[in-house]
Amino acid sequence: MKKNLWKLTTGAVMIAALAGCSVHANTAATNDATQTKEITVDQAKEIAFAHAAVNESEISDLRVKNDREDGRSVIEVDFNANGYEYDYDVSATDGTLIKSEREPLKATTSGGTSKNDASTQTTTKQNRNAANTNDTNTASSATITKEQAQNIALQDAGVRASDAQIIHVKEDYEHGQAVYEIEFYSGNTEYDYEIAKSDGSILSKDFDIENWEPSGNGTSNAQTSITLEEAKAIALAKVSGAGNDHIWIEKDMDDGRITYEGEIYYQGMEYEFEINASTGAVIEWSSERADWD
Repeated sequence: MKKNLWKLTTGAVMIAALAGCSVHANTAATNDATQTKEITVDQAKEIAFAHAAVNESEISDLRVKNDREDGRSVIEVDFNANGYEYDYDVSATDGTLIKSEREPLKATTSGGTSKNDASTQTTTKQNRNAANTNDTNTASSATITKEQAQNIALQDAGVRASDAQIIHVKEDYEHGQAVYEIEFYSGNTEYDYEIAKSDGSILSKDFDIENWEPSGNGTSNAQTSITLEEAKAIALAKVSGAGNDHIWIEKDMDDGRITYEGEIYYQGMEYEFEINASTGAVIEWSSERADWD
C-alpha cells in the first residue's frame, strides 16, 4: 500500500512539473511575440518616400512586397518618380533602411511603356544577385556613364549645367565598389559627390561656401541673430522626418565668426552641417550612409 501511494505521489509531482514547464514555455513565447513588433507596409512606404525626398503624388509604378534578404524579414518598396527608378529594402522588424538604389529611367516609346521592359527587369534582378555574390564580372556589365553621374549630382544640388564649373569627374574604387568622384563649383559654393557607378545612387555628398565672411565691421561676432532652436529647425528642415531626438547641435567660433555646428543621424544616414549664426544660412552640409563600410 505504501509503495502504491509513493508511486501516485511521484506521478503527481511529475505532472505538476511538466505543467509548470508548459506554462513557462507559453509565457516565454508570448513575451517574445510581444517584443517583436513589425512595421506596417504603409510605414515602410513612408520611410522610403522620406529618404527619396518625394511626395506620394509624384510617384508612379509603386510596388511593395514582403521578402527575406540574408535571413532578415524586409519590405521591398520600388517606385518611379521625377525621372528615376527607386529600389528600397526596409527592415520589417524595426524600420531600418537596409538598401537604397536610384537609377535614371529608361527611354519610353510613344505608347508610354518602357522599351525592353521585361529585359530591363531581368537585368536588374541579375545585377542584384551579382552584388549579393560579389561577382565583379557581372556587376561591372551594367554601369552608368560619367555624363550620367555628373547630371545626377547637378540635379541633386539644384544647379544647372550652364551655371556649374566642373573641376573633375573621375572613376575611383571605394569600400569595395566602383564610384565616380565629382567636384564642381557654382557661384561661391563647392560641391563634392560620390556616386555609385553601378546604379547612380548617391553614396556621399557635401557642399560648403567659400570665402564666407561675417557681416558687419567685425564687432558683430559677439552677437547672434539666430537662436540655437532656430538653427536646429533650419537643419531638421533639410532631413524629412527627422526630429529633436536625431540631432546634436552646438554654438561654435570658427575663424572669428559664430556658427552653429551639428550632426543628424536618421534612417541609416549621417548628416553634418554648419550654419551662419547671424543669417541662418547653411554654409556647410554633408551626408553619407552611417553604416557604409
